Amino acid sequence: MRIASIDLGTNTFNLLIADISGNTINLVHRDKRGVKLGRNGINRHTICPDAWQRGMDALKDYSKDIEKYNPDKVIATATSAMRNADNGVEFVNTALETTGISIQIIDGKEEARLIFEGVKNALPLYEEPSLIMDIGGGSIEFIIADNAGIIWHNSFEAGASRLLEQFSPSEPILENEIKAIENHAENQLHELFTKTEKYKPQILIGSSGSFDAIANMASFIINNYGIDISSKYFEIPCDIYNKIHLLILKSDLEQRKKIPGMDLIRVELIVIGSILINFVINKLSVKKLIQSSYAIKEGVIFDAVQKNLKQI
Repeated sequence: MRIASIDLGTNTFNLLIADISGNTINLVHRDKRGVKLGRNGINRHTICPDAWQRGMDALKDYSKDIEKYNPDKVIATATSAMRNADNGVEFVNTALETTGISIQIIDGKEEARLIFEGVKNALPLYEEPSLIMDIGGGSIEFIIADNAGIIWHNSFEAGASRLLEQFSPSEPILENEIKAIENHAENQLHELFTKTEKYKPQILIGSSGSFDAIANMASFIINNYGIDISSKYFEIPCDIYNKIHLLILKSDLEQRKKIPGMDLIRVELIVIGSILINFVINKLSVKKLIQSSYAIKEGVIFDAVQKNLKQI
């Protein structure tokens, strides 16, 4: 079965076209665009005209890829920026008219569930609970899960793009700015910490943007090359993460661009992303940090396959 999954995130649009065999995704085509849909509008509940145009341009190109690779099913999911924008539905309607792509705006709980569907197919989960964390531009999703499934999951509107525009930190970021972001996270994530106090996860599994970039930087430090495109997951040694985190905090934008393994699409958001990761690690006394290469776009594909099998 060939499925095209389009993840319309707040910062990045991702297209993944793949053939599915068991829990393995056989890549046909992929494309990633730094659309920055939430730029200058994320905290004002709107998609600004320039961001709107970048989004439409990406979808027009994706429609050509879909025509070329002819998937059996196309699933496009929009998340935080779209669901919170007053003109989000208008964007969806315009996209359908101009590109033929039907977009579903999903809520945060569904986003978290689909992320879990991706992660659980990337790596084996453990008997003891793990915490899965996905830092998007607009929201952060958390899932507490073990090898039997989801224990708890939720979404918080405290993503990296949202916080970047809210706090506008210096380059390099200042100590008091870091503390302000951490205090904000403490207040926003109260429910999460109530649940982690109960289930006490010691393993943090990260998916998407910031974790992908940090894992790639860690691979350069350890192996002198980036993560292989076929890799499903990568364990980031905690001491290596600490070195990367300090390097990110001490660098300005131009310096970060030169870090081996840095994803240039993430270079603006990686400071906020790493502060949030480090905050959660310290708060939970995390013992192991793992990056999952599968996230929502892969989760959408696995979820669609399962639903198709149930209908047979």
